[in-house]
Amino acid sequence: MISVGDSGFGQEAKFYQTDLESRGLEIATGDQTAQKNGLNLKKVEDKGYGKEGYGITVKDGVITVEAATNAGAFYATRTLLQMGENDLQNGEIRDFPSFSHRGFMLDTGRKFIPYDTLVDIMLNMAYYKMNDLQLHLNDNYIFLEKHLEGKHLSQQEELDYVLKKMPRQVSVWKLMLSEKMVKN
Repeated sequence: MISVGDSGFGQEAKFYQTDLESRGLEIATGDQTAQKNGLNLKKVEDKGYGKEGYGITVKDGVITVEAATNAGAFYATRTLLQMGENDLQNGEIRDFPSFSHRGFMLDTGRKFIPYDTLVDIMLNMAYYKMNDLQLHLNDNYIFLEKHLEGKHLSQQEELDYVLKKMPRQVSVWKLMLSEKMVKN
């Protein structure tokens, strides 16, 4: 049984449960504390794990995951998947990333990538605890000319305008700008 209690880690528990089921293992989730052969997810604030760190304790078949954030709890479940499902030895793990950005860049502007392939890539990134996917969607920056048309701005004003306005109009987490995007 996967127990989330009042940790707020229900979504992470459900994702882990789905991963286990895809490997042929059936496991329930609930609010009760897991006994033998169970997993307890606990939210902790004062253990120094940071945003993505976590602790895992295995003792007599009971696995306890401690994390301060949902990201930490999620990454702990990735570690459990990597360790395997059976015969976990008693012990403790304390883990946190050395780098805040662990990413992958994919150029879909030059070669079409099917949606299902993108989902598979993201799932693989999650398995390896990568947290930043940069999708290069298009090499065509014509859309900027329409936004700047008739504004009579200097090159610096155009750049400032694009940096200020585009994140609200384009739902992309990061927008990489190059000099080609701004008229000379």
